[in-house]
Order: sequence, then structure tokens, then C-alpha cells
Amino acid sequence: MYEKMVQKGIDQIQDELDNIRRYMTLTPLADIAETDANVSLTGIEDFHGRKIIFDSNNLFETALDVVAGKLEIDTVSTIQAGHYFDD
Repeated sequence: MYEKMVQKGIDQIQDELDNIRRYMTLTPLADIAETDANVSLTGIEDFHGRKIIFDSNNLFETALDVVAGKLEIDTVSTIQAGHYFDD
């Protein structure tokens, strides 16, 4: 029992260090599979109230609960993480 408590504490600290957020309940934002059934998402960013979802090569913008479409960014490089800057 003590080992499980210690492991749970280690897992929580590791999640904090890796900036991982775990949610027990989620409300679906949009169905990305309607745009691309084979998508494997890398992340999601809030951009001035709009949600920008991305995988390793594409951006998807959502409007309410609809995916506005896929924008191919690069076919050579891959997106590992994303962040926008207010300019």
C-alpha cells in the first residue's frame, strides 16, 4: 500500500514537471475525425478565444463545435509543440 502511495506521488510530480494536465471529465470540443480520420493530435492552443488544434504537419481551426478545415503547414518538418505570441 505504501509503495502505491509513493508511486502516485512520483507520478504527480512527474506530470507537473512535464506540464501534463489530466482531466477526469471532458466535453468534446469538435470531432476532428470528420476532417481527417487518421489524425494524431499533438496539441491545442487558445488563440484569442479560438481553438487551434494541431498534429505533426497540420493546423485545424474550430468554430464553435465545427472544424473549419485543415491547413497543411509543412511536409518536411514536424510540429513538436505549439505556442503563439501576441504581436
